[in-house]
Amino acid sequence: MLENARYGLLYEGEQITEIGKVFNLIDNSFDFSQILNILGILDKLSKHEPMKCLLKDHIEINHVKKIEDKLNTCISYIQEHLTEPLTVAMVASHIYMGVSTFSRFFNANMSITFWQYVIEQRVRRSARLLVKTDNSISYICAEVGFTSISSYNTKFKELMKLTPKQYRINHMDMRSGIETSCIVETQINKHVALIPTRSDIST
Repeated sequence: MLENARYGLLYEGEQITEIGKVFNLIDNSFDFSQILNILGILDKLSKHEPMKCLLKDHIEINHVKKIEDKLNTCISYIQEHLTEPLTVAMVASHIYMGVSTFSRFFNANMSITFWQYVIEQRVRRSARLLVKTDNSISYICAEVGFTSISSYNTKFKELMKLTPKQYRINHMDMRSGIETSCIVETQINKHVALIPTRSDIST
């Protein structure tokens, strides 16, 4: 109640009328009884749902902003630690959420599970490295955070519709030219498709 009070709360009803009578008896003195009256009023108001929040839109906008801020913090953390052995618990702890709460929060707001997102981002990063560098596929696999070359090959093909080797061969011509990085990004966005939701995805 106190958190939303700054946006204006409208109360109605007989019980609220009675509270209003008590409120009218309060004067500007600092008598201890006045403080007790105020605390009593707040206690009674807290037990009633307000009829209307006068600045409801402001609260909704503020709520959306809080969600966006949490998501941005979460995504930034994932990107910074993408090559490390990330866990749901690590990211959840970073934004002060329990594991189950975080999983629901992430899925609801990203329309994708945490592990789907991590795998997609690792595959995206590896696709760039396949085109931009001559590093071996096994090296790139480890570089982007995969712990198994077979798992990497499987996930890469699911998303890019090609094996890492085929993808590199097909995009060798993208290495030259001043707009290489832009072209690579466009091609990656074009080929990436979300993995179907399932709980047994592993890295």
